[in-house]
Amino acid sequence: MLLLRDVPNPLDPDSVHRSGTTKAPSGIDRLMLNLLGAFAEFGRTLIRERKREDIRIAKAAGKHTGRNRKRTDDQIAEEPPSPGAWH
Repeated sequence: MLLLRDVPNPLDPDSVHRSGTTKAPSGIDRLMLNLLGAFAEFGRTLIRERKREDIRIAKAAGKHTGRNRKRTDDQIAEEPPSPGAWH
């Protein structure tokens, strides 16, 4: 009976050694790994593009202003310069 733990995982280099085979990865193993990497990169790029588009739409609608500031410009102007600050 073939168990899942007996099947080498092409993504885990140690699984080849655990399964008892020492052959180098075949062409199909490299192809599958490259395809998985390409799909992962493609998915991440889609997420990044959607996020940028959503932020652009929110800014146009006046809803996205970024992170709130801790201090106002007046508070910064009133603050004395730190001892090691360049003037």
